[in-house]
Amino acid sequence: MGSLRTILADYFTGKKSIIGQFMYHYMALVVVVIVSIFCSMVFLGHYFVYKEKEDVLMGRCKEVAKGVDFYLGTNDHDNLYRYIRLADKLTDADIWIFDTDTDLVAVSSLSHIRSDVAKNMKTVDELPLEFGASSTLLFDVNKEDIGEKVINVIKNVSLGETYSGVVYQKYYGEDVLIAASPYYDRMTGKMGAVILAVPTSNYQSFLNYLYLVVIGVGLFSLVLSIYFTKRLSEQVVAPVVEMKNFASRLAEGNYGDEMEIKGDDEINELSKSLNALSNDMATYTANMERQEKIRKDFVANVSHELKTPITIIRGYNDALIDGVIRDEDKKVKYRQMINDETVRIEHMVKDLLNMSRLENADPWQSEHLQPIDLNILCNSVAERLSINCSKQNNIIKVDADEGIEMLGDGDQLFQLILILTDNALKYSPQNGTVLIYAHKTDDDGVVLSVSDEGPGIPKEDIEFIWDRFYMADKSRNRKKVSGTGLGLAIAKQIIRIHGAKAHVTSELGEGTKFEIKFPKDKIV
Repeated sequence: MGSLRTILADYFTGKKSIIGQFMYHYMALVVVVIVSIFCSMVFLGHYFVYKEKEDVLMGRCKEVAKGVDFYLGTNDHDNLYRYIRLADKLTDADIWIFDTDTDLVAVSSLSHIRSDVAKNMKTVDELPLEFGASSTLLFDVNKEDIGEKVINVIKNVSLGETYSGVVYQKYYGEDVLIAASPYYDRMTGKMGAVILAVPTSNYQSFLNYLYLVVIGVGLFSLVLSIYFTKRLSEQVVAPVVEMKNFASRLAEGNYGDEMEIKGDDEINELSKSLNALSNDMATYTANMERQEKIRKDFVANVSHELKTPITIIRGYNDALIDGVIRDEDKKVKYRQMINDETVRIEHMVKDLLNMSRLENADPWQSEHLQPIDLNILCNSVAERLSINCSKQNNIIKVDADEGIEMLGDGDQLFQLILILTDNALKYSPQNGTVLIYAHKTDDDGVVLSVSDEGPGIPKEDIEFIWDRFYMADKSRNRKKVSGTGLGLAIAKQIIRIHGAKAHVTSELGEGTKFEIKFPKDKIV
């Protein structure tokens, strides 16, 4: 797996790996979530901080307004001034008192006011003792600096309303959170406004700290997300990359390879499928190579098998036509040899056609088969071949249970037993015995076997004896053993379409046994 630097380099050069794409999308999602959380925190923090402070300030403003109401009603100016100073300290807010004409009556503190403005103002500490509710302004107030919004607030509050919110105040040089509540001056019979003002910078420092914490947590989360996303990407994508490389090897023809992907998820199942595909392709390729070899061998064998009799036929025929042979006995002999080779070619063509038909046939279904008495079939084959036994004084014995009936094609089953028995006779020594055996098995199937006492088949050749034109004894020739070389290949197809299984055992110098097992669903 590439490093983060490599992944980023690939991204900017336009080469996007699967890991890179996974990381980019996942990180983009993380960034969106972090930004969304940050924006939500900013909004909620701003809203709840100011809303809470606003509600608290409004409640304190109403309480201060009651005190102003009380002290003005008793004409107790000294306690009113002390009350304003004390309320300033307790509420941590500047207290502004305006009359109904929006003229400033008093202010409790100058600590938050701009220095260039504060030097022209007097606090309640600097007022003469005779200062009262009807006194003139403490200083010459520029109402434009107070702001139109604040003036409107004072007017509305002087009519009995309340107000809380954030306004910009030039005297503070920043936004100010204010709460305004009316008071009643019983001396003049008019209402005024008490305003508590707190610069937002007092709260903004807290919000700024909160924003920094959120940003820090967000950046830390982003770094962690990059790390864990890369780890997760490697864990998820690494098997995919491995499978891509594995598929490339398959495309190059490296069948039979396997890969190991740990886990119990869909990726593991996919890797198992690819392994199965690799093995299937290896088997298929091996089969195709073998089929190609068989095809080439078949063509070569057919050419060879046909070339010999055709050469014999042409040679003898030319000799007869040219008049080279004058002896009548030889003429008869040559004509007989021409006839024998012609019959041999005829049998070979017939077997090839039969072989082709059987190879293209599907396995028989039970409803298409007829009940066949296996005992009768075995004895019929023995009787047919008994004439061939006299040459070497061989014996054919039949050991078959009475009444064994199985579903099958009678002609094909007869041909199967005939091929196996005829082969056994051809390889049997003089005075040898061939045994045809047919019995039911414990699982209600049927076993048919043909055994001889011949020279046997080498173990390395047994798996190939079913191939067309294959000869286990490379030294044999048609003078020793006659035939087209297609018998066992035809027998193999008959066994296949009847749903049976074949097994061959052989010992050199002792003989060979062909055993065919038919399943119970083919037994009547």
